[in-house]
Amino acid sequence: MSTNSKISKQKISIIIPVYNAEKTITRCLEALKNQTYTNIEVICVDDGSKDKSRDILQEYAAKDKRFLVFTQKNSGPAKARNLALSKSSGEYIMFCDSDDWYEPDMVKEMITVLERENVDIVMCDCNINYLDDYNMYPKWYRDWHCLKYKGFINLDSQIKDKINTVIWNKIFKRDLIEKYDIQYPCEYEHDDSVFFWKYIFASSTYYGLDKKLYNYTLGNPDSVSAKYRNKKSSPHEFDFILSLEEIFRFIQKHPELNNDYSVYVSHSVGTIKFYYKMLSEQSKKKAFKIIKKVVNKNIKFLEQYNKDYLFIFQTRKFKTFDNFVQHDIKGKESLLQEIFSVRNEGIRKVITIFGLRIKIKRK
Repeated sequence: MSTNSKISKQKISIIIPVYNAEKTITRCLEALKNQTYTNIEVICVDDGSKDKSRDILQEYAAKDKRFLVFTQKNSGPAKARNLALSKSSGEYIMFCDSDDWYEPDMVKEMITVLERENVDIVMCDCNINYLDDYNMYPKWYRDWHCLKYKGFINLDSQIKDKINTVIWNKIFKRDLIEKYDIQYPCEYEHDDSVFFWKYIFASSTYYGLDKKLYNYTLGNPDSVSAKYRNKKSSPHEFDFILSLEEIFRFIQKHPELNNDYSVYVSHSVGTIKFYYKMLSEQSKKKAFKIIKKVVNKNIKFLEQYNKDYLFIFQTRKFKTFDNFVQHDIKGKESLLQEIFSVRNEGIRKVITIFGLRIKIKRK
């Protein structure tokens, strides 16, 4: 039996959470309907839309039995994706956002590589559709969405840390998801990152497909990153901390995965710094208290993998912590030097106190 005939028997479930997407959902669904790989099921969950999204979904379901529609009261994309996972029947799982769309060969290309290379996860490259000014996004942020590692890779912790955490440009194995009960946490945002990290910790092989098969829309005003950039206060503004704790719990529950978690702990510090800087001044003080609480609850785990930053997360002084985050200080020694140090620079002595440099003439 040829490889192609084997591949053609594998069903792929494509999951789409939908909320007030009447302007974009038709483009998304048309792209899926016209995929060159036809053994798919498209599971759409309407998350309590108030526009015509549900009507559009039902029109597609009525004409094409591969489209399945479920509804829930407005509860967020995490709960919608979990519902879709529970209703799915494919051997493999893919995701799509309602304002994005697949290239015609995306599913075919992804499943072909996954089967041929026998890997746990495949990631493709993407085209980025900017809804606002291209220049408002720094290059590193634009590049983060794109393919970095190409070809077959045996995953180690360093590589896992550098693969982007978006879920829409990847294909996942159902058996790994079920084996480790990988779900989206419904209590907070950043749920897609939690799903990805759990899955990648359970994975050992990867393939980077150097083709732009996904079309990603950047500039959604309701996205998590947009809310932080605009410093919008919301019940979810501290979710970046809670999502880390969710992953800490998963790691401790599955010691058999045997990853080098020191890399992830360092990554967590970087995540805290990134989102903390985008908070309002009032919210930063609240975040400081929540971070301390999470660190103290997981202190034994954190001490096991990375002690370099623990002391600063346990400090009682907000100013000390804030100085550490704002100035991107790395490591205990450099932090202490930044808080207080005395150095000779030429004919002057430089005293540093909380980032403030005072120069006095040496005697």
